[in-house]
Amino acid sequence: MNHSQNEQGFTLLEVLVALVVAGLLVAVLANGAISANQSVARTDNQAEKLIIAETVLNNAIARRPLINAKGDSNGIAWEVSVETKAQDARGTATLFNITVKAGNQNPVVLSRRLLVMRNEGNG
Repeated sequence: MNHSQNEQGFTLLEVLVALVVAGLLVAVLANGAISANQSVARTDNQAEKLIIAETVLNNAIARRPLINAKGDSNGIAWEVSVETKAQDARGTATLFNITVKAGNQNPVVLSRRLLVMRNEGNG
């Protein structure tokens, strides 16, 4: 067989190397897309926990008496802790710290101080 120096085309080895390189590029791009998708899912979950924590905190502040509570919203566990921080000598003003934790893994924690005044005429 006479092979001329002007033959054009790719050898089998060149084609296989090109396929391996293309496969590696596809794998890298797919991994990046999966990571981005997981990041979006985590962000969405944190946003949902924040909304739940804010709602629970607002409800806890509006409730009297202020109480510790636990619950679940949309599959996300939450917990309210009420702590008395200070009270005046006459018992007419009490400062509370209300903390809400939403979620078990990477929880969202919100805390507010609330001053509750009791009208002396109402005992």
